[in-house]
Amino acid sequence: MSQVLTASTAQARAGTLMRQARVELFCDHPDSALAAIRKAVGELELPQETLDSEEIVALERAAWHVRRHDTRAAVAALDLAIERLNA
Repeated sequence: MSQVLTASTAQARAGTLMRQARVELFCDHPDSALAAIRKAVGELELPQETLDSEEIVALERAAWHVRRHDTRAAVAALDLAIERLNA
């Protein structure tokens, strides 16, 4: 049971970090957005030990777009990650 709670808590923290990354992008803070994305990936990787989940793939895509200064595509990837997390 505690493992389920841990995974649920980690998913909630990851969702918060994803939304924080979106705000950072809207405020033109790409470094802060990347930091939030990395933390979100870390939250999703640890409890579930699934490195290829749809959420992580979308987050990695968002990070790639941030590094290339494509804010619109990064936000779209974050939206997809949030949608998958809430599915």
